[in-house]
Amino acid sequence: MRKISSLLIVGGLVGVPAHMLTAGTAAAAKCQTVGSGSTQMTEDLARETAMSGLKDLLASSGMRPRGRVTMTCSTTLIVSTCNARQRACR
Repeated sequence: MRKISSLLIVGGLVGVPAHMLTAGTAAAAKCQTVGSGSTQMTEDLARETAMSGLKDLLASSGMRPRGRVTMTCSTTLIVSTCNARQRACR
């Protein structure tokens, strides 16, 4: 059974990312699911910031993306939150 952990970057309302990385036993794993989230005033900005955060995370960790990016978004009256996730390997 494979162990998959998630790395998550969350962007604030003003677009400044607050880095929240969770690693646990992922250091020994070759592949894992990585993700980036963003909360912005519009859904377009939230999508763009989440994708940018995912690309930055992959570049800084030296991981190579595998497969498609999964994007989920939710909108309230005031803000939109989007999460981008992708499988990546070292």
